[in-house]
Amino acid sequence: MQAKLIIKLVWFFVGAFMLSITANANCGKIVIADMNWPSASMIAHVDAAILRAMGCDVELVAGSTIPTFTSMNEKGTPDVASELWANAVTNLLESAIAEGRIVIGTEGPITDLGEGWWLLPHTLDAHSELTSVEAVL
Repeated sequence: MQAKLIIKLVWFFVGAFMLSITANANCGKIVIADMNWPSASMIAHVDAAILRAMGCDVELVAGSTIPTFTSMNEKGTPDVASELWANAVTNLLESAIAEGRIVIGTEGPITDLGEGWWLLPHTLDAHSELTSVEAVL
């Protein structure tokens, strides 16, 4: 179990590092959404620390998925949403990407994780019929 956590953390820091190398000391002011769930907030603060260490002026602003996406799409701010529940805005996000209003900097610090329903092994052992979302419902 700890190996999986370590792998996830490594990918997180790789993602944060990739964001940091795209900036430079002349990057000016960067506004980062500090989303209202722990993993996104942590990533936002790591991104901010890296960018500040590179000489950038960083501002963290409160955010959550729909308001942050809407603001980025319509107003062009904040500059960065380090983590976004993209499934909540899938069609709008695809349009914004296709039209060049939003760019995906990385697929995510933990790629291919996906979102879904998670079952504990002992639950699945006791209920082997739970092989799909429909079966769980």
